[in-house]
Amino acid sequence: MGTLEYLREKYKKQILSLQEVARELGLKKKEVQGLIDADEIVALNMGRKFMITLIALANFLESGEKNMVSGQQNDGLKLTEELSSSQANEEVTFWVDTQEGDDDVYTGSVTHTRGRYISQITIEKLPNGKRKRENKSFKSREEAERHLQTRLSELNNTKVNNKEQVKNATTSIEMTVREFVNYYLSLDLGKGTSRTKNGYKEDMRSIIDKIGDILITDITENDIRKLFNELATEYRQVVINKRWTTCKRIFKYAYKKKYIQNNVFEDLEKPQSRKINVEEEDYSAFTDEELDRIIIASKDHGRLYPILTVLKSTGMRPGELRGLLWKNFDPMQKTIRIVSAATRKYEKVKDVHKKAKSIEIISVPKSKYSKRILDLPDETVDALIEWRKVIDNNKNKKIRESQYIFPSRDGSFTKEAALRSLLARFIKKYDLKDTKLHQYKFRHTMCTRLILANIPISIIQRIMGDNTQDVIMKIYTHIYRDDVKEASLRFFEKENERYNESKQEKAS
Repeated sequence: MGTLEYLREKYKKQILSLQEVARELGLKKKEVQGLIDADEIVALNMGRKFMITLIALANFLESGEKNMVSGQQNDGLKLTEELSSSQANEEVTFWVDTQEGDDDVYTGSVTHTRGRYISQITIEKLPNGKRKRENKSFKSREEAERHLQTRLSELNNTKVNNKEQVKNATTSIEMTVREFVNYYLSLDLGKGTSRTKNGYKEDMRSIIDKIGDILITDITENDIRKLFNELATEYRQVVINKRWTTCKRIFKYAYKKKYIQNNVFEDLEKPQSRKINVEEEDYSAFTDEELDRIIIASKDHGRLYPILTVLKSTGMRPGELRGLLWKNFDPMQKTIRIVSAATRKYEKVKDVHKKAKSIEIISVPKSKYSKRILDLPDETVDALIEWRKVIDNNKNKKIRESQYIFPSRDGSFTKEAALRSLLARFIKKYDLKDTKLHQYKFRHTMCTRLILANIPISIIQRIMGDNTQDVIMKIYTHIYRDDVKEASLRFFEKENERYNESKQEKAS
């Protein structure tokens, strides 16, 4: 039995960790790392760890050569294609079984530069140490990876002629759930913003803590069921819903791309939260009395009065408020146009458990319905006109010349932390803690008032700038539940009156 066959029989897989190789060689991990650094063992960089193929280990054991070059193996060991995809200085490597051939095994990678994805295949190593490569440029990562895999198959005489076989072929991937999640979040998929991806990262953190070290190919329906049954005892339903949706999205992508054989979410049902003393998300609205207290108090606070008046009369998102421009306010028509919003842009996710740095930017609004023109009541128009006078008299030239309705000291838009701090001081000074004042509560209040005014949901959707009706329906359900409770109390009051009268008659 040859070395490679022996290793295959022993490990039943094609790639080993640094620790497994150290055990096989009778060395310390640090010594194996030294062999890798000296190019004596060919290793594959998978994010923060190195992995070693059975071929590379067999080459090292059989030849003892000190100058092996990645991608060039001895004859008889040509059983693996290495498809390496680089993104944001990270590498994620896939292995696809191939047939044995008479030529050297060709290797390749996908690199990203200047908005293009380059498929690179190493054809040969020249005497001067340089490599001769075959390159091709593509607009998307998927096109580049598809071309690379097809071209490598052709070069290594492993092209599958049957189209159905190609369609149904499954890629063998030796990655843990943690590694695959990091890889997925590094991709440029769909229209998801960096803020959305950071949300995915937050959703997956607790999931990674429980199943992150399991190979993604080994995950079963029972693992997912057990995982979410545990989460259901720890988190509220709204959190369970988000994490279920994100996790399902990632595993669906793995299944679609043939990295796993089964869609583990296909027959599963989302569990209900069993957390003790579960508090539902607060969709309550301000009462008229609370709104009056807040607006009257804000008149003595200068800057907050126009801010809170706009929020009260439009229900716009806080990010949309901070992105408002003077040129889009029309006092004659009594309208304001929303064309931009303040948001956060996060750096590419490299590790689910590392906090990603972010900066605040002005971007397009949240959804296609978010660009809209809103009518304003007289109170809000007057408040903005007076605010413009305050701006014009400000000593700071940057504030006077700012395009933003609510500028910061440097003339840019107001930052999220600044507005949150302003509100916190306001609440404390005027003893408004009992109103549970926060920026989004104005949005809930506006939506509630529109529902109670019997405005059709589709119209409310346009006014609020929502792409879906989810939040609107949650508020609607909240109102309906309160109405049912109030009606039930009125009904039981009458029942109690009759019951007590009957008791008194019998007693007399």
